[in-house]
Amino acid sequence: MTNPTTKTQSFSEKLATAFNTLESRGSVIAKEYKVLSSAEKHLAKRSATFDTALGELMFELKCETDGKRISTSRLQDCGIHNIPKQRRADALFYVENKQECDKLAESSEKGFTNMNALVKSVQKQRKAEAKSDVGLTAEQIVEQALAKCDKHNVSREQLLLALRDALAPKAEAPQLAKVA
Repeated sequence: MTNPTTKTQSFSEKLATAFNTLESRGSVIAKEYKVLSSAEKHLAKRSATFDTALGELMFELKCETDGKRISTSRLQDCGIHNIPKQRRADALFYVENKQECDKLAESSEKGFTNMNALVKSVQKQRKAEAKSDVGLTAEQIVEQALAKCDKHNVSREQLLLALRDALAPKAEAPQLAKVA
């Protein structure tokens, strides 16, 4: 006989109580993926902990391989090899570009029903911004440079030193007198 007072754990609770290994976290994520109905698989909101947890796991696996391809055997060790490759890639993209994705999702009128739509929208926005880089003002260039420094953990002092070095006049080679 089951105890009626026992409460089933939510996905977040299961993930929090999993051992602190990639394999155990992957096992919890894989079990949750199996539980999701097919409709939920496609309509999972970007803020759902599932995609964030999957993306964080993928990021850690990617760091293990120094940014190279994650082997199939490693995905199998973690139990996430049955999750579609596109879903894993979208979750990884979301985690790596979380601020940009959240900013776009908040500014969207309709919102996003799935992670793939959000990823495609972010990539489309990046292409549009890259094309619009023509004719930027000095203030816009500085703003972009500071944003890139924050993204890549470069201090403002390092940026100033690099800018100073780039703008400093180079030591000129001695001019030879013209011989007529």
